[in-house]
Amino acid sequence: MRFYEPLASLPGSAECTSRAEMAAHAHTNPTRKRGDRLGIPRGAGLVPSLALRVSMLISARPTPVMMLKARFYCGILAFLLGLIASRAPADDPVASALERDPQGWTDLLAGAGPKLEGWTRGPIPPQGKLGTRSQWSLDATTGYLVCQGDGGHEWLRWDHELGDCIFHVEWRFTPVPGKKNYNSGVYARNSADARIWHQAQTGDGSGGFLFGDTPVNGVLKRINLSRQQPASRVKPTGQWNDFEITCRGKEMTLWVNGGVTCQWRECDVPRGYVGLEAEGYRIEFRSVKVKSLDATSRGRPENKS
Repeated sequence: MRFYEPLASLPGSAECTSRAEMAAHAHTNPTRKRGDRLGIPRGAGLVPSLALRVSMLISARPTPVMMLKARFYCGILAFLLGLIASRAPADDPVASALERDPQGWTDLLAGAGPKLEGWTRGPIPPQGKLGTRSQWSLDATTGYLVCQGDGGHEWLRWDHELGDCIFHVEWRFTPVPGKKNYNSGVYARNSADARIWHQAQTGDGSGGFLFGDTPVNGVLKRINLSRQQPASRVKPTGQWNDFEITCRGKEMTLWVNGGVTCQWRECDVPRGYVGLEAEGYRIEFRSVKVKSLDATSRGRPENKS
């Protein structure tokens, strides 16, 4: 059985179907260029040329030397095809839900004031202890919510339980010379004490996936969807990133900087709290907004845009 296409079946190569014909062709026209002698049409690109060479080498009683050459060309061909694929243009960006429809959103920072009214700090893990001094503040000049990252591991919870909703957050880390492994997160459908939590991971050009501790068949288990994303869409430290977590029924979707990075369709937690994580790094948040998608949300304020 033959596991290759004969040379004659390739466009522009019908003139050379055997080694004997190739040799005769070369002798009858010794002034032809080397590529022409191999039966490669003039103007052919590198990838088509390599494909033709491989087909020629194995199409007519190949010798061990010819098979070795064919393997060599196949290796180069595979490398070039991988390089082309890696440099292919990215998918066209998809607008966020906030951009597509700016109506009906609740700004969670509007009216919070210096005391961050409507927000509550909580320790991580739940049995931990909070520091006496808050590391969270609202910048009066920019309106950004700032976490200094110097008060231990905790989260800031918005005090209104939500059902189906979209949680939109824009964030950026403050670069610090010598610091690495920047870490924080955006929460959705957490329990009030964060024993149950679902987080969109942030990072320095990394993250952009969902993971958490959540009930699976009644038992609390860790889920991690990092393998769903082919590559991170998160920007480097110092640049603003846009996250949107959409919770609808049992489905939770994360959108990052113009595209969906992962989807989880088995969330058994129908309602919960949104929030933001402090984990040792200074981070700023802006445009922290939520949009209810049903009537199951409780205690929603009226500061809608």
